[in-house]
Amino acid sequence: VCLYKFVKFPASTMATAAIVIGMERVDESILPSWQRKLFLSNLSAYTGLTSTSPDVMQAMEELRVSLDNNVNLHELMRTIDAQCHRTPCLSSSKTI
Repeated sequence: VCLYKFVKFPASTMATAAIVIGMERVDESILPSWQRKLFLSNLSAYTGLTSTSPDVMQAMEELRVSLDNNVNLHELMRTIDAQCHRTPCLSSSKTI
């Protein structure tokens, strides 16, 4: 995560928040509510996180603000990319 305000969240929390927001933006005719519920149930079973977990809800709120302020996804990606090149990105991968 290279956008500084998101560094405080674990990667799994940000991923869950992004998935929930993405699913909210998909039309019901394409992704019916029963499929959303099943997917989120499986996600919760594997991660222990739900869309109502306090950290996930906070991350969703901050991510929504960023998305609302950067309506153009390409512009948002450029903003994040610029942040990544200014400061070293934190990586969760480990060298063995």
